This record gives sequence, structure tokens and C-alpha cells, in this order.
Amino acid sequence: MGKEESLEYLRRAVYLLAALNERSFSELQKLFTFRLLQRNEFFLRTGEYPLSLAFIDTGVVKSYYSDQQGREIIRGIFVPGMFAMPLPAFIYRKPSFLNFRAVTPVTLLLAKFSDIQALANSDHSIRSFIRLLIDREWIINHELHDAGLYVYNHQTRYALFRARYESYISQIPDELIASFLNISLKQLERFTHQKEM
Repeated sequence: MGKEESLEYLRRAVYLLAALNERSFSELQKLFTFRLLQRNEFFLRTGEYPLSLAFIDTGVVKSYYSDQQGREIIRGIFVPGMFAMPLPAFIYRKPSFLNFRAVTPVTLLLAKFSDIQALANSDHSIRSFIRLLIDREWIINHELHDAGLYVYNHQTRYALFRARYESYISQIPDELIASFLNISLKQLERFTHQKEM
């Protein structure tokens, strides 16, 4: 996807959240720059201060932390059309406890969060967009995921995941899905086998 198509994709994602006027979106899009990540390249590492909000244009990004045994605990999976950001680190101006890493080759549109905040200070519609983005990407998506780990059984969690990530599931390794859903690879294989039958 070229830069013009990427910006159009960004426009559609922004307008799904907030009805910005043309001037506001024009100012917002000027803040974004294009970046390519190779497979396994980091967007952000544990201990780093996050500076940018990322819009996933193509590819898959995971967010995770490592436990004491060195196993990756997947906290987020980001696919095209999603925004990725370590919100607690932004809010509290602390280093991120999460890694953000490319699962596949990825193209991102990046904007410095400080630039977006400065724009939001002078533009009410951008401020509304940021609030809605935080509501959707962090509070709703992450809280629903975390609650789902305790509320839903394994099969329901997998079914919800499959419905949400249907177009990209072939790009996401099974071990990432299993970790994200807190199920074993054996259980995941059983669910995927049932789906194929």
C-alpha cells in the first residue's frame, strides 16, 4: 500500500470513531509519518518511554511481556485498521512494561503523542477523537479481553477471537493466539480442527 492509500485507510479508521471536519483531519494526518518494520522488529521495548501512537496499515503487531521463565504473555494483537499504544505509559509518563513487536512485515503510520495532544488542545473534534480512541482501543477492547478470560469458556473465547480477527488469523501464529486467549495449544488445535470439519 502506498502513502496515499495508507492515509485514506487512516481517514476511514478515524471517521469510524469521530466525525472530524476536513480541516481537523487534514491537520491530524500531517502528524503521521510512514514506517516499515521487518518481522520481529520492535516498535517499542519494555523499559522505553513511548513517544508515538501507531496506526497499523498492513501486517500484525503483538504486545506482550515476559514472565520469570521468559515466556511471552500476549496482551494485545493489532491488525490493519487498529491503533496501538501503551496507554498507561502515556498517561503516567512512565516506561512501558510491554513490548510491541512485528509478527509479520508491518507498515505503520506514526504520530508523536505530544503533537496529537498539542493539536487536541486547540481543536475540540481532535480531543473527542482521542477520547473515543482511548475508549475503544484501550478501555473497551482490553477490558473486554481481560474480562473474557474470566467470564467465557475456552471455546467461546476462541469463537470471539476468530470472529474479530477472521481476515488475519492465518498470519497469527497459534502460540500467540493461545497465549492471548489463555488456552493451551492442544485446546486451540481442537477448536481449529472442529472449525475445519
